[in-house]
Amino acid sequence: MHLGNEVNSPGNEFYPSVTRSGNLYFTARLARGYGEEDIVVCESVNGKFRKPVLLDTAINTKGDEFNALWIPTRPGRLIYGPGQYFR
Repeated sequence: MHLGNEVNSPGNEFYPSVTRSGNLYFTARLARGYGEEDIVVCESVNGKFRKPVLLDTAINTKGDEFNALWIPTRPGRLIYGPGQYFR
């Protein structure tokens, strides 16, 4: 799904996940990333997404991070592939 140039880039983006607050997390292949696949977030403000922000090295590494999933019953908990857990 293309959400417009504010969110999407010409590169590959996949594994979207939306939090209860409406923020959009997804995996992107960015030239400015830490690895080949990194997790970014688009904050939702008044029902519109802001530009993607690359998550820092607490999440992203030189390896591949993908498939971010917020756990709604555990606020502030993020699971991302391959099976890593961040709090």
